This record gives sequence, C-alpha cells and structure tokens, in this order.
Amino acid sequence: MSVVVCQFGQCGNQLGCEFFNNIYYDISHKNSPTICSSRIRRNLYKSSYRFFHDDNEGKLPVARAVMVDMEPKVIREIQRRSSKGGTWKYPDSSTFMRQEGAANNWAKGYLKHGEEATEMILSLIRKEVERCDWLTGLVPIMSLAGGTGSGLGTRVVVAIRDLYPRTPIIPQVMWPFSDGEVTIQSYNSILSLSHLVDASDLVVTFENDVLHRICNRQMAIKNVSFSDINAVAARQMLYLMQSSETFEGTETNLADLLAHLAGHPQYKLCQLSSVPEEPIPSLPFCSNTWPALFRSLRRTVVFKDPTNEGIDQFSQESHRKVKFLSNLLVLRGKEAVSADISLFQEPQMEYASWIPSAANLKVWYNQKPIQDRDKSALLCSNGMGCIPVLDATVNKAWTLYTAKAYLHHYNQYGLTNDDFVSSFIKVEQILAFYRSLNC
Repeated sequence: MSVVVCQFGQCGNQLGCEFFNNIYYDISHKNSPTICSSRIRRNLYKSSYRFFHDDNEGKLPVARAVMVDMEPKVIREIQRRSSKGGTWKYPDSSTFMRQEGAANNWAKGYLKHGEEATEMILSLIRKEVERCDWLTGLVPIMSLAGGTGSGLGTRVVVAIRDLYPRTPIIPQVMWPFSDGEVTIQSYNSILSLSHLVDASDLVVTFENDVLHRICNRQMAIKNVSFSDINAVAARQMLYLMQSSETFEGTETNLADLLAHLAGHPQYKLCQLSSVPEEPIPSLPFCSNTWPALFRSLRRTVVFKDPTNEGIDQFSQESHRKVKFLSNLLVLRGKEAVSADISLFQEPQMEYASWIPSAANLKVWYNQKPIQDRDKSALLCSNGMGCIPVLDATVNKAWTLYTAKAYLHHYNQYGLTNDDFVSSFIKVEQILAFYRSLNC
C-alpha cells in the first residue's frame, strides 16, 4: 500500500522534506529489544514501503514524491540536503521547476501557470503512481497564502481528482499567520479552500499561529523559525499517516481515515493536536503517563494550548459548547493498547447529536515509540475547531473585497469578481455547516 506525496511551493517542499526525514528516522531508528517485536518490525517494513521505493541501483530509498515550484531555489536546496544526508533521496525525474514565480497571486498560479504546467505535472505524478503496486492515496502539501502552493497546487489537485476519481486525496494545508505574511493572503486562502474542499476527500489544516505557540511556549524556542514550525507539523503528519493498527489487529490506511473522519460530504476540515510537545531533554521531568497525556491533549484540542496560557480561540464558557463530528485518536508507545480513552468519549467530549455514539471516536495504535518519546498521542478532529481561523479569514477577505482592494492583480489573469463571490459563498457555507453542529 503506497502513498504519493505532491509538494507545492516553498512551504510544501520544505514541509514535505521534513516529513520524509521524520519517516526515515522513524523506520530506521533502533528500538529496545524489549519492545521490538515481530509485529513492530512488520509495521516498520510496511511504513517504509508506503512512502519509499528502491532505486535502480538498490542503494538509497527514494521518496514517493513529486516536487513542484515555479522558482528553483528551494527545490535545489532540498535536493542538495537530502542527497548530502546519505539516508534517502528524492526521485531525479519527478521535479517541476520554472524561473518565474507566482508573485503570491492565486490567480497567476491557478490560471496562468496552471494552464501551462498542469499536464506536465500530472505526467510526473503518473510516473510515481506507476511505481506503486497498490496506490492507497495522494497527499498534496501546500500553503494557502502564496501563489504557487495555493494557486498552482489547487489547480493540480482539481486535475488529480479527475484523473484518479476513486483514489483518496488528502491535502495538508498551512494557514498563514493571522498578522500576515502576504497582504492578500486572505484572498488566496479563500480561493484555495473553496476549490480544495470539492476536489479532496479530506483537508488536514495546520495553523502557523498555533504551531508557533507550541514552539515558543512548550518547546522553549525563543526565536522560532519556519524550520521549527515545520518540524512540529511534520511530526503530527507522521503520527497520522504512519502504519498503525486497530484494536482488531488490522493495518490502517488512508481509506480507513476517510471512512471515519470524512463520513459526511459537507464536513471535510480536520485539525491535528499531539502530546507531548516539550523538548526531549525535559521529558524525564514531565508526567509521562497516559492519563496525564490525555488531559493535556484534551486541552490542546479545545484551546489549541495545553498550558492553558493565552487562550484566545475559545473562552471557558464557549468551551462547553464546542462539539465534534468525529475524532481519531492515534497512540504510540508502551501500553498503548491498554490506555483508558474514556476522556475522549461522551459525555467528556461533546459530539453532534445526530452522530451515532459508536462513530464518535476511533482509536489506532502502534507500540513503537516515536522520536525518543516513550508515549505519545495525536487527536485528529473533525469539528468546530476550524471555525475561528475560517471566520477571521473570511472577515478579512470581505473587508478587502468591499474596498475593491487589489482586485486588479487578480483580474489581469482572468479571475472575475463573480469568481470571488462564488468562493466567498462556498467558504461561508462551510462555516455554516460547522456552526450547525451546536444546534
């Protein structure tokens, strides 16, 4: 069962590289003899084959990935670093680069570059798919703020949907900082999301603000860089997409992820939260038991901050009203099978009343510790956690649009005002559906 990763733009390629680094470390890191069972070794082999294949010379494992950027600098640097590392590499023939960027303009990426480049990129994706004996999913990685990742990336995802109508497509998208990397990032985010939700089966969202807070407050990093942020996001992606098992003993794949989290076509946005997030040297001084981790994780899911400091997404009063459609709990490490998960079940967590209680929570586990953490957990949530960032982005975009700010930058590439309005309507419908979970 193989997964092909498609990396778009600077964010997508940097995050994708960190993701593959984490995968390789996880499958190659030696386990202690007491926990390195035959089942763990079997899962490690499956994980390796899921994301890597052998090259013709049989030396370094090759990532099942396609790299796309309209400027060559980032891709060449990533290729240099992966080759210099001497552990794994990217495929030589699965790279698309040009010399002209998208100028942080969604319309230029989607309409201009998309028209010129989509077929060539699809050809690269086909080649990677043909190397798979059983394709179980496509995972695009991109930012919502820029031009190449959000614009061209979205255009390619739409084309992939037509080319592989029955294959799970699960984009990993990064929300920009609320205070802005790009003036028109709210436009780009709304335009991207309105197209992605129709072309994808599930959209996993990350917020730069939340990841920055984790790095700064929990990991004690004073000057947080994008590399630090990518490291946290890549680790959470690893939790979600590495090989795991259900309590029935069956191996999980991306189709299982969709079956539980994307059961309704109007609810496709998920957020990831993981514990522990403290620095590795600090873990021996933390309460590293399953009950303590679960309490911290539950706070993280609702408040986006397990320390309960600077809670600005939901107040304590609104906390009682936050509801979920479904949750997936992934446990890694010792005694994962016997951990008490009642904290994530009703009535401890509130779920939509029309969802059967048996469908509220699914649990996957892997007895192999991850990245020197004896016990760790991730919760993938489909619920009202997406509302604050969606609402803020829509409000900012509407403010710009009513003032007719920067519209000419999009109009010059053929994007009309009606296209803007259609995207606003689509995203506001998404907001309305998630707000209805409280009804």
